[in-house]
Order: sequence, then C-alpha cells, then structure tokens
Amino acid sequence: DRISTIVSDGTPPEPILTSETTVCSGKPLLLQVSGCPVGAIARWYSDADVFLAQSMSYNIVITTNKTYKVACYNPTTDCESTKLLV
Repeated sequence: DRISTIVSDGTPPEPILTSETTVCSGKPLLLQVSGCPVGAIARWYSDADVFLAQSMSYNIVITTNKTYKVACYNPTTDCESTKLLV
C-alpha cells in the first residue's frame, strides 16, 4: 500500500477578489473575498498595513482614492497568506 502525505507550513493560500467596481465618492461599497480555506478568515488592512477588520466582507464608504489589502488568516496555525491589493 502507498501512503500519500502533504506537507504544509500552515500558511493559507491568497484570497480571491470576487468583484471589481467603480464607486462614486460618498457611496458605500462592500468588498468581498473568497478562496480562504475552511477554518481560515479574511483579514482586511489599510494600504499602510494597519489592521481594519476580520471578516469575509468589509463595508466602506468611499471618500477618497484608497487602497486596501486582504489576506487569509488561519487562527489554528497563526499563519497569514500574502496580502492581496484591493
């Protein structure tokens, strides 16, 4: 018999941005991601890497041009994927 083993350092894969859109200033926008593995959650950051929220979606109101980042976080391994620019 053969035994198959997968070795992983626990770092989850990068999230997948589910939609892109253009929004007018002052209007709300819901950012959503998918692709985080079971047990992992998305973490949202400002462009300066300031933690903003931990959720598969993030609500914002656009007032200026801003860049956000999102990563998958595995709380069991305390590992985070590479941050994806949004």
